[in-house]
Amino acid sequence: MSGATGLTAGAKVLITGGAGFIGSTVASACLDADLVPVILDNLSTGRSEFTEGRIFYEGDIADAALLDRVFAAQPDIAAAVHCAALTNVPESVANPIRYYRENVTKTLELIEGLVRNGCRRMVFSSSASVYAAGSSGPYARSKAITEWVLEDVARAGDLQAVALRYFTPIGADPDFHTGTPSPEALHVLDKVTTAYRSDEPFHIAGTDFSPFDSRRDARDYIHVWDLAEAHVAALRNFDAIVARHASHTVPYEVINLGAGDGTTVPQPALEARQPLGWAPRYSVGTGIRDALTWARVRAGLPAPARVRAAKPASVVDVLMPYYGDVGMMQEAVRSVLAQRDQHWRLTVVDDGAEPGVPEWFAGLIAEHGPDKIRYQRNPVNLGITENFQKCLSLVTHPLVTMIGCDDRMLPDYIGTVRALMRDYPRVSLAQPGVEVIDGAGEVVEPWVDKVKRRLYAPRVHGALVLSGESLAVSLLRGNWMYFPAICWRADVITEVGFDPHLRVIQDLALTLEWVRAGAQIVVSDTICFQYRRHAVSLSSEQATTGARFTEERTFFLDEAARMDRLGWRHAARTARLHLSSRLHAATMLPSALRRGSRDGVRTLAAYAFGPSRRPGGSSGGPAR
Repeated sequence: MSGATGLTAGAKVLITGGAGFIGSTVASACLDADLVPVILDNLSTGRSEFTEGRIFYEGDIADAALLDRVFAAQPDIAAAVHCAALTNVPESVANPIRYYRENVTKTLELIEGLVRNGCRRMVFSSSASVYAAGSSGPYARSKAITEWVLEDVARAGDLQAVALRYFTPIGADPDFHTGTPSPEALHVLDKVTTAYRSDEPFHIAGTDFSPFDSRRDARDYIHVWDLAEAHVAALRNFDAIVARHASHTVPYEVINLGAGDGTTVPQPALEARQPLGWAPRYSVGTGIRDALTWARVRAGLPAPARVRAAKPASVVDVLMPYYGDVGMMQEAVRSVLAQRDQHWRLTVVDDGAEPGVPEWFAGLIAEHGPDKIRYQRNPVNLGITENFQKCLSLVTHPLVTMIGCDDRMLPDYIGTVRALMRDYPRVSLAQPGVEVIDGAGEVVEPWVDKVKRRLYAPRVHGALVLSGESLAVSLLRGNWMYFPAICWRADVITEVGFDPHLRVIQDLALTLEWVRAGAQIVVSDTICFQYRRHAVSLSSEQATTGARFTEERTFFLDEAARMDRLGWRHAARTARLHLSSRLHAATMLPSALRRGSRDGVRTLAAYAFGPSRRPGGSSGGPAR
């Protein structure tokens, strides 16, 4: 995940305190820069809504077992940004022991956990308060002590670190998704904002203060989005920054961040421009206006129009587990290359042995680059489920889709799903509109798809968010979703993965797993994907022999047991009946008769018209 100078697109970044004011804004800036934030926050001062749509672990930075679980689940974390801290200066004076414990002792535990799990890069959110005479106050001293610790650890070679000493952050992220979590006034701008909104006077003691008086401990302001982008710049240029100190044998750097106005500390913000390649873009006036707007948003009032064009969600990992027809696979690949929105990366895992395929992909990689297309051929055939799972192990971007090797994206697919995932940050997956094509690539509407759309699928005009038991009932009545067209949040699909015991009903199993867990999905009527339905597919072949329905019977009865345990009685009853699946089996009888498959006819008839029980008489059973 690291390039010559630091982190590259798709790298994962652990952000401690990622549900707080600074950390959540840094996470937003990471997403804008195609980095993947992994949030760790105990929510003592942060807000859970600031983590929505992001990989989030609730807990303490000093919890060694939790840190190990985070790295076990996210082994490709390339760096950490340490924002978690207590920051109330008066409170630190009243309760210094708590501040040293939270800000220093727990940081030692965090550093130990990072080193133990092989994460060697840390960006530390420090404070310009360390410049005060004697670092006055426990809060300032806790930051200074942590910097000393990091320098010593870096000197020992266990960790490389960059400390960003920033001034008073103001404002909110440009889309007003995150800001100061609490309305409590902690610094002067908070107090001015509170007075302004309450239409009360604001009292200033004294009139002879000069921010440029070197005897005074004056502070600069910095817009929080500038601050967040500086953290991203530190990640992007991390290796180059610490390399500047190679001659001193200490891979540690301190950089000041501010707007550059009214600063009395030794180093102005301009010194950050050279190592970071960064400069503040927002004025103090903009920060004040954004702080006032955020106060309205926090109070539940509408915000004005966004101050910048909305940016869709990040890069989409397009996965293609390939086996089968070379020509159709090449069609599918070309449909990805033809996307108008180029924020995608294609990964093809070849489970076959067709000649010429590796050479064809080598040509594409030479043309488009290895960052755009990845190809690998399995040395031995893994089979469907195992190859799907291998594809998931290669995910690095925040969004994932798994295109069938005989399907086609229409040119606006990537742009459509990215916009859906941006506009609906709480959803776990997006199902855009789909049209069906036959083996020749012509748009058709087989009876099965007519039934799906007219009897089972929800009526959608624009976009519709669904969740809970009603969604489960809808899917169990008839699976109206088209799995190859679904766009998933990466943490959702990779956490559950594919059930190794299933072959042809993986899509419904995976979706229902998350519906039971409380996930939301968004369905759009924008047609941007072509799903190929033809007689030579695995599911069609297994349908005519009756093999798929043996699997389906077991699955639906297991699902009924799972729904019962949730108290979803309607969903459990629908799963036990599985009428659409049985109807499907009945429609396969003519094909089985034409094939002369007596076993197929017997299996299909028993499933379609027999009791909804397992072989042996049980109507329920184990559930994972």
